[in-house]
Amino acid sequence: MKTKIKLSELPAILENNTVEIATPFGLSQITDCYVKQGHGRKIYFSDGTEIECSDYHLFFDNGKLIPALKFNVSDSINGKEIVKIEESNNTEWIDFSTDSDHELYIHNGLVHHNSGKSLIIHTLIKYILENTKYRVLITV
Repeated sequence: MKTKIKLSELPAILENNTVEIATPFGLSQITDCYVKQGHGRKIYFSDGTEIECSDYHLFFDNGKLIPALKFNVSDSINGKEIVKIEESNNTEWIDFSTDSDHELYIHNGLVHHNSGKSLIIHTLIKYILENTKYRVLITV
């Protein structure tokens, strides 16, 4: 039996329960979630299933991560043909963090969780300071 919950209820559920989601790399525990608003789409498939998601929701298809906004009617995602796409302007979405080492998630153009952002920034700044006359300002 499926139970619908409101987005506003999800943080409390995660605080009191272990919740895992399927990722392209196996099951991962959700450790935190954020409710956001933005543009999205509802994608209908030929087998009668559908998904409502952010434009930047990533689908793992043929070994690649592809954002929802790149798909068109007649395209297939994991062998399921898209028969209809409806766009929505202001919809609530859930963004979340997972308890996974070394997994990279890109959502709304942002790179998340253990993807090496700090290491890359440190390396670039160190190179600039040691090899140029420039100064560096980091804004967080």
